[in-house]
Amino acid sequence: MNLSADWSDLLRVVVVGSCAYLALVVLLRGYGKRTLSKINAFDFVVTIALGSILATILLSKSVSLLEGVTALVVVLASALRAERIAPDEVMQALRNHGFQQLQEVRSVILEPDGTLSVIGRDTPAA
Repeated sequence: MNLSADWSDLLRVVVVGSCAYLALVVLLRGYGKRTLSKINAFDFVVTIALGSILATILLSKSVSLLEGVTALVVVLASALRAERIAPDEVMQALRNHGFQQLQEVRSVILEPDGTLSVIGRDTPAA
């Protein structure tokens, strides 16, 4: 057992892991409010993919940090377009707030936590 090789492997995991984790956090914060909020099945799959990429960056010596961060960017850029709100999600938010039709609504606001707030036409302006 080569003790110096073991320590260098552990040091690599600590250094590369810290850098990769920091890159992932920065990327997730940069790609919109909904990246980690109330996720659907598609978002769950993307989350698993991100975790898998992070694990590969941490544990595989054959994947450089730059290659791993590039993979994170590719997954986030192609899968998590800015704010990605489906029309069905807007309609669900309307129903949750007691509205049946879009015409009853003045605005729908994407809150920082990823939820949708709905302001009706009859609600006085602030």
